[in-house]
Amino acid sequence: MAILLFVSASIALSQNADCKSLTGCADCKNVVDTADQTVKVVCIKCSAGYHSTTDETDTEQVTCASCNSDDPAACAACSDASTCSQCSSGSYKDENSKCKSCTSKCAADKCANDKCTECPAGYYAPPPAEGATDISLNCVGCIADPTACKTCSNSTHCAECSDIAYLNTATNTCQVCDANCKAGSCQSTGKCDTCASGYWVNAGKCATFAHCPADSQDPVLGCKKCDANYFPSAGVCTRCDLHCDALSINQESGCTKCNQGYYPSNGICKACDSNCKAAGCNQETGVCTDCKTGYWPRNGICAICHEKCAEDKCNTTKGCEACKTNYFTESGSCVKCSPYCAEGKCDGLTGCTECTAGFYLSGDGRCTSCPELCVADKCDQVKGCTECQKPFELQTVNGFGMCQGAKDILIAIVAFCIVALI
Repeated sequence: MAILLFVSASIALSQNADCKSLTGCADCKNVVDTADQTVKVVCIKCSAGYHSTTDETDTEQVTCASCNSDDPAACAACSDASTCSQCSSGSYKDENSKCKSCTSKCAADKCANDKCTECPAGYYAPPPAEGATDISLNCVGCIADPTACKTCSNSTHCAECSDIAYLNTATNTCQVCDANCKAGSCQSTGKCDTCASGYWVNAGKCATFAHCPADSQDPVLGCKKCDANYFPSAGVCTRCDLHCDALSINQESGCTKCNQGYYPSNGICKACDSNCKAAGCNQETGVCTDCKTGYWPRNGICAICHEKCAEDKCNTTKGCEACKTNYFTESGSCVKCSPYCAEGKCDGLTGCTECTAGFYLSGDGRCTSCPELCVADKCDQVKGCTECQKPFELQTVNGFGMCQGAKDILIAIVAFCIVALI
């Protein structure tokens, strides 16, 4: 190997060397210097805007120098330091064949002798002063963010926006769309129609596919099937509830069965009524059938027992079974006895058992006033009126005696006939 190293002054090691240390070098290589056995980087091709100062016969390496020492960025190609053969975009060639950058922001290839003839997108040219002879355009940015505005008439009024923005007609300014909205897919309202790859449209904005497998990603509907322990809710992968039964997690619909004390609702576990016993809550519907002490189930929800419920008479599944004095039970609650109930005749279970004079029991534990036309002392506690004043006649309605006059009877007969004819 040692013999081979001395065959020539240097031997190339790599064509992919790091050229950053060499000024104006576009391509370089590593070589071994046989004199001291060290590796060094040499340039073999100059960058645009630079030219080779090395003898053309030297094919091993070149030394690069700037085409134009005054403005290197303006010259794209040259044969020596003083002669520029091609100017870069946004520059022009002067009378000495040197490339110079246009002093004003100018459209590509629209600058001649430092005179701009066309402004680039996002810029406009204010009208020249009266009597001005200079035809050069002084391009000024349309707004603070010229990338959003494509054409404008002055610094604040935009007429056309770029693909990444939409025009706010109220302010004549361009509002940048969602950063992940596909170019040209932003509506006039700012809502995005189509998002870039890896995103989907969620309420007019672009959302990521978090916890969503690649084969379940829909650019319009979002995620159709999520990773383990997640389920799709309106296209978004939502973590399954910690109270979900471990064997009841569906990656498409969420939780189907919850732990005791919880029930499933739209894929998530909701807690049963806080006053419901854990075992008394239906794990499918959340309806409570057995409440904690002092409560009872009413329409599936635990309601506090009535304050007039007798001590220790509140059944946690049925409600109040017996009420305090002057109250009686009705549908699990306590109802105050009629003020016309005879003293000491209000039963805590059935209500009033006897009414005061002039009233009768209506059958639901309540006292009802006897008919006004009933003969005094002819109001039975159970049957109602038993005899009416003349000329009114006694009629039985729903099992209770009522008084009706001849006119009332006639009206009733006519009404009956009309109904019968219909």
